[in-house]
Amino acid sequence: MNRTDTRYLNTRYARRGSLAGIAAAALLAVTAAHAADPGKLALAAYSNGAAGADVMAGNYVAAISKLAPHGLEFYADAVAASTNLCVAYVATHQFTQARAACDEAVHEAKLDVFATPPMERVSGSNAEVALARSNLEVLSKLETREVAKLDRR
Repeated sequence: MNRTDTRYLNTRYARRGSLAGIAAAALLAVTAAHAADPGKLALAAYSNGAAGADVMAGNYVAAISKLAPHGLEFYADAVAASTNLCVAYVATHQFTQARAACDEAVHEAKLDVFATPPMERVSGSNAEVALARSNLEVLSKLETREVAKLDRR
């Protein structure tokens, strides 16, 4: 699908409000969880995004099988899909694949910011980038813990 397709862009902007709201809510949840116990790590996903129901239900393998091929469902909203794929890989401890998916989520979120009209950028598109970076940070901490476990053996 061509990113300059007007119908595609219009549907992206129509969904932006709900996705920005979800991202903001997820960021608040992550912040609250961190404030309550700074040692806890929290991943954030889009429940209304591609394979979101599977991720929220803990069906990570199903989410990966839907999102990993990068089909039409993935590109309907690449920010939510890549974020959900990142979460699914992290939750299943597939850290190599998770790194690629989480990096892609950050990249897609940044692209989405640039595709957003300037007046709308203030209202939440940076929350998508922050959410993707937060998941990437969780992955980094988990990878560090895994290396530390291996070093102790």
